[in-house]
This record gives sequence, C-alpha cells and structure tokens, in this order.
Amino acid sequence: MEILADVLVLVGAAFLALAGIGVVRFKDLFARMHAATKASTIAVVLIAAAAVLTLDHGAPTVVLAAILTFLTAPSAAHLVARAAYRDEHLDVGLDGIDDLADLADD
Repeated sequence: MEILADVLVLVGAAFLALAGIGVVRFKDLFARMHAATKASTIAVVLIAAAAVLTLDHGAPTVVLAAILTFLTAPSAAHLVARAAYRDEHLDVGLDGIDDLADLADD
C-alpha cells in the first residue's frame, strides 16, 4: 500500500507541475484557466487518494476535501471565465474564431 501511495503522490505532483507549466506557457486566459483547474483538480484527487491509503483516522476528512475540490474548482473556473469574457477592459488574447460573440448576452 505504501508503494501505491508513493506512486499516487508522484503522479499528483507531476500533474501539479504540468498545471504550473501550462499556466506559464499557454497564451490566452482560457487555456491558462483550463490548465490551472483541470490538472490541479486531478492532482488533488490523486494526492488525497494517497493520503486515504496512508492515514488511519483522517480518511473521511480527506475524501470530503477532495470531493469538494473536485466539484467546486471547475465551476469556479467557469464563472471566472464568463466574467473575463464579458469584461471590456481585459484582453483575453483569443487566436481563433470567437464562436460565443453572437450568443453572448450583453
């Protein structure tokens, strides 16, 4: 079990490192937010799974924290992305076609 927990922590740390690299390297706001929320959410779940395998009494708390992170981080990123899209003073730096421009309710 300890080896599995170590592997889960290492994979979670790799996902966190990839999320950090994605935030620095991606060009536009939405790609950065995607990297920050998706990879870090997976990393938190993996590290929480490792903690559940190694802890005796704190497992329910770790599971609850992982579930709350898994549910709230993508929703918060979605709301921030909507606010950033609607902000007139923020250049989000989209390179492609803006499919949402016709549908956005101003």
